[in-house]
Amino acid sequence: MAKACPPCNQPMDPIPKNRGSSIARFVFVAWLAAADPARAEDADIEKWVGSATAALARRDYAKAIADAKQAQELERAEHRSLLVLGKAYLALGDFKAADAAFEFDLIQKCPEAEEKAVAQLERQALLGRIGLLEKEIAAAPDAKAEESRWKTIAGLTERVGAREAIDLYTRLIAEYGPNWPLRARADVRHYHTDDHPQARADYQRYLLEAKQPVDVEKPLSFLDGEIGDDEMIRICTAVIGRAPNETAAYEERGKAHRKKGAMARAVADLRRAYQMRPNDQGLRNQLVWMQGHKPLHRGRRPDLAGPHLEAARKLAKEGKHEKAINECHDARNADPECYDAHLLLGDCRMALKQYEKAMEAYTAAENLRAHQDASWAIVQITDARDALRKERAARLKDVPADSTDPALVRTRALLLLEDKDSKPAHAEFRRLAALLPKDPDPLLSIGDDLLNGDQRKQHFAEAEAVYRQALERRPDDVRILRRLWDLQSDQDREDAVIADCTRRIGQDDRFADGYFARARAKAGLKQWADAIEDALKTLEIDPTFDEARRLLLEIHTRAKNWDGVEATARAGLAYDPNDVTWAWALGDAAWEKKDASGAKGHYQHAVGLDPYNGETYGNFAELAVKAGWIPLAIENYQKQCDCYPRDFEMAVRFGQFLAHQGEYKKATLQFERAAAATSDDVSRENALEELGHWHYVVGNHPEAVGAYDRLLAIRDNDYIRWQRSLVLVEAGKARQVVDETSAGIVRYPDSAFLFVARANAYRSMEQTDKSAADYTAALGLKGECAEALRGFAILRAGENRHSETIELCDRYLKIDGDDTGILHLRSFACLKRHFSSPKRGDLEQALAGWKKCRELDPKSAAFKRNCEVTEGVMQEEKRQASAEMARITAAAEQAARLEREAEQRRRKLAEQRFLEATEPQLHRKREPKPDFVDQLVEALHNLRAPDNSGFQRMVDQNWKAGAELQRNMNEDAQMNRRLDEIGRKFGK
Repeated sequence: MAKACPPCNQPMDPIPKNRGSSIARFVFVAWLAAADPARAEDADIEKWVGSATAALARRDYAKAIADAKQAQELERAEHRSLLVLGKAYLALGDFKAADAAFEFDLIQKCPEAEEKAVAQLERQALLGRIGLLEKEIAAAPDAKAEESRWKTIAGLTERVGAREAIDLYTRLIAEYGPNWPLRARADVRHYHTDDHPQARADYQRYLLEAKQPVDVEKPLSFLDGEIGDDEMIRICTAVIGRAPNETAAYEERGKAHRKKGAMARAVADLRRAYQMRPNDQGLRNQLVWMQGHKPLHRGRRPDLAGPHLEAARKLAKEGKHEKAINECHDARNADPECYDAHLLLGDCRMALKQYEKAMEAYTAAENLRAHQDASWAIVQITDARDALRKERAARLKDVPADSTDPALVRTRALLLLEDKDSKPAHAEFRRLAALLPKDPDPLLSIGDDLLNGDQRKQHFAEAEAVYRQALERRPDDVRILRRLWDLQSDQDREDAVIADCTRRIGQDDRFADGYFARARAKAGLKQWADAIEDALKTLEIDPTFDEARRLLLEIHTRAKNWDGVEATARAGLAYDPNDVTWAWALGDAAWEKKDASGAKGHYQHAVGLDPYNGETYGNFAELAVKAGWIPLAIENYQKQCDCYPRDFEMAVRFGQFLAHQGEYKKATLQFERAAAATSDDVSRENALEELGHWHYVVGNHPEAVGAYDRLLAIRDNDYIRWQRSLVLVEAGKARQVVDETSAGIVRYPDSAFLFVARANAYRSMEQTDKSAADYTAALGLKGECAEALRGFAILRAGENRHSETIELCDRYLKIDGDDTGILHLRSFACLKRHFSSPKRGDLEQALAGWKKCRELDPKSAAFKRNCEVTEGVMQEEKRQASAEMARITAAAEQAARLEREAEQRRRKLAEQRFLEATEPQLHRKREPKPDFVDQLVEALHNLRAPDNSGFQRMVDQNWKAGAELQRNMNEDAQMNRRLDEIGRKFGK
């Protein structure tokens, strides 16, 4: 019976098992297309694959390729058609096309039984293609084409396998010499095997023997440190002789010369490399600063400015100060951080009586503060200032006070102004204005000086009056108009500026400065649309008006019109492609429009436009931090510090940022550089303290102790000794700490930190009594000493004295409530106390402490786990408490029920006894009085009260009435009804 087709549930005729034949495949394809039209495409694939396979069997390779391509058009990665293509192309000798077919991960798609055969076919295609490339290399028209083919061979051999690739390259080396095959074999041995000695030998041979070595940076960087400096110099020299444009060769040779101490040759090589790569920031840093924040091979910074500085000193001694100044400039260009170059330049300027320039040089030297004699620069600045003042005084004497020569009057006024003697200077300028009635410059000098001091707001009115006098002399002078408009804007009188500009624009509609001033005034009033219109009109009149373009950018930014910012920045970048402002504005616009990748690209472009400006790197780093690009932020902060290697504050900030990111080792490098960058004792102390702390965090105990020793050499301090003791205790040198602190306590008996240090050492030695005594002594000396409280709490926690631990932690947290270590310790103490001797609220306190730890350190998995465990314990205890309460409630209810039953039995027994006592008298024949019977019924009702008080009252109050009733009762029907009612009351 025929089976049913699963997709369509139609009868399926038996198909021959051997579907390899074309007839059987044709029948199967026809049935597949007829049975399920939705699978017609699969049927077409089967048809073309079958046809291609049949053509391949007939060795009709063209037909096989055509049919296989038809199948490929229907399904690109169909492995059977790819296999047919590969075999057909191999048969035709087209190894490149065959290799392309096998590159589709054919081995992974084929059945396991065919994998070995497919791998052999792929290898055959690869080797055939490599053979073709070898023939093309022999006929290559130029070296560039040959290089391209060798690179292709190198890419192909990576698929063959390391061993076979090495054998192949060995054969090619014998045929083509030590060129690309030798380099390729070295790369394979370096990157794909562990045969580094052979790789080193191959690289050396390639660099020394290749006709034209290319891409030598990787081989040279591999050899750096593997071979000696002399051998590196020999190899680099050989490379430079055959490839003079290889920058890496000059750079590596310069490094080798520097290691040997040949600084002049090192500088020459690095300068040549920098000339070929002027935008390489790292190369520039090597040349100019030589990575001043890192220790060099010989433990000292290369003296790049040394030769120029020696020449300058020699010339200065000979009195040739002009030439000495030139050498000082060369020294500063070689090493901008050279303190002596700036200082000597100032001395030469002083010798030539160029006091202002001398002050500039001395100020630059004082700002560096890179030398222990930095105070000498401050003294020299004072001397230069005094000399300048004396020179001006002498020149003033040479100028007659009553002269009418405008040049002499101007000179006298300027000299008085330089001496900050404003009133006489203003008088001289007014005298000059009287001598030159059409010249507004004397009046402008007065106005500018009035607005130049700290009391400028008090002189607004006087300055405006002076500017208007100058404007009367020259009504269309833009310099005066701008000063006047700026002054009015400073007084928040934008309306006056707008009115004046509008009036002048009415007179001249091409007055660009008027449009610009009006745009700025309207921007001050936040009239964005009108301000943008005036700024655009300014640029229309004068496309080179750069201030207007920048004002337009500022307006769009303040109005948060980011499309306008982008358009303005693109226009500005088209006008000046090298202006960083526009590239940075494009980045800001993209950032505000949530295009993080676009912003990143624009910021990188801005940095590239000004690679020597550290502020640009700093701004980029800050934005990277906001975006969460921490690696990029670290990279740009590093570049900023490289631009200012002697900037103490920058190095400290970068170190703290690295420490916050967990990059403690890199942070220590920055603090080391900060300590070397300053000569100020306080700043160096801060840097060394940070350095010691982070070395301690990293676990570099010897370096941490060394930093603290350097710090103690500057200032002996018991707090620093305590920090140093922490490192020594951590390093297992507690006994040394005990000895040192004991000697220190003898000298300084009032030092709480020394007691804490010794207590920590005793605690690590498990001498708890001595440790507790020292902690108590420290607290007695300093009161709430945080360090003592912390150590004492840890000690008591180790002794499982939980209540004392919690008390000490509470005292510490009053000093520092955000210490996660103490919060963690307190929570554990609460938890342990709960399990040892349960106390109300301990679990809640433990959970609250760990929740605060999680707030302070959200990344900590331990705090999260502790919170979850504590919450689980609380929930389990609540469940157990609920179950116990339910059990107690059920027991109480059962006891109450039993007591009620007992009470009912007692009452029933009392009633029965009463009836037994009263029944004989109730049946007497005398007629009772009705009122007595009513009283008796009421008394019997009282027996139903919760207690027996009603029964007792009845007995006490109605005994006589009951006795009389018993004597007078009869057998009347009325009495019988009353007796029946009494019986019902008692349940008879």
